[in-house]
Amino acid sequence: MSQPDCKNDLGVILTVGIVCNADRCAIVLPLGAPGSSIGIYDICTDAMLSFQTSVMSKLLACMAASSYVSFLSAEPMIDGGLPGRVDYDSTAHVGSVTGEALPSNTGGLMVFYRDPAGTFTSARTPVGKNTVPGVPTSQVVGDKPNNTYVGHLQDLADAMQDGWDSAGSPGDRWYRYLRAPFPRTPNTNLAGIANSQARGYLATQRRRFIPR
Repeated sequence: MSQPDCKNDLGVILTVGIVCNADRCAIVLPLGAPGSSIGIYDICTDAMLSFQTSVMSKLLACMAASSYVSFLSAEPMIDGGLPGRVDYDSTAHVGSVTGEALPSNTGGLMVFYRDPAGTFTSARTPVGKNTVPGVPTSQVVGDKPNNTYVGHLQDLADAMQDGWDSAGSPGDRWYRYLRAPFPRTPNTNLAGIANSQARGYLATQRRRFIPR
């Protein structure tokens, strides 16, 4: 499904903080609310609340109970808006799958391909990725996740592409776009995605410190 056109004026970079096996991790999502009436004072707060209301449960379905979401933070894609942050205690948003998680540098992999109808000059189709930590050991067979896990991860990826309702602005919707444009020039088009896939294998990445 092609996504609606959106400018970075209505874009937010959402960071989902996760604690997994006492390590701190993060998922970074470039979001946009195309055509919305959400103002610069409220756009970050709405992005966080909307994610918490409509998407959080899909993320937690991909996480073991030994991991949890510790915070959401958001900043506008252009200068002048108000950032936002909400911190949670360790029992507020716990992974839904009973048991332990794999090490924090291992995660499920979602990939997002840019809409071919978009204008770009690279020879290959641009792709965005997110690694989701907290993989339940009970849903891994050998070195691969089982169908249950991949199904939940695909549900999460589909939500990113198909969008979810704004919590504070009825009729508006949030979508994950490919990336935030740089530099932060207002009125810049966001790159839409036309295909989202949950990979049937696990990915690893280097550990890095996450600002707190």
